[in-house]
Amino acid sequence: MQANEAVIGRWVECNFRKNIEKGFIVGFEKQTLRTLAKVAVPRLKKTIPFRIEALTDIEEVTLKPQDFDEMINMAIDMNDRQWFNELSFAKNALLNK
Repeated sequence: MQANEAVIGRWVECNFRKNIEKGFIVGFEKQTLRTLAKVAVPRLKKTIPFRIEALTDIEEVTLKPQDFDEMINMAIDMNDRQWFNELSFAKNALLNK
């Protein structure tokens, strides 16, 4: 994936511990030499940073702001404050584009 294609809410595939996982971009993390995409992987119930070029776009799925509501409710039900904060941030970022 090219850096200009990496946007919050985009669904991607990524290799994690020898498995191909599907997730969606919830934000970005700047490091000294590069920017990493923070990918929420629902199956693993965690957010993992990846090099943007290591991600593969799944074109048919891109989240809209209203899609975040159900996931925010899931984060509340699971008492997962970090995931709740990341989802809230991602939803607000999409609304303020």
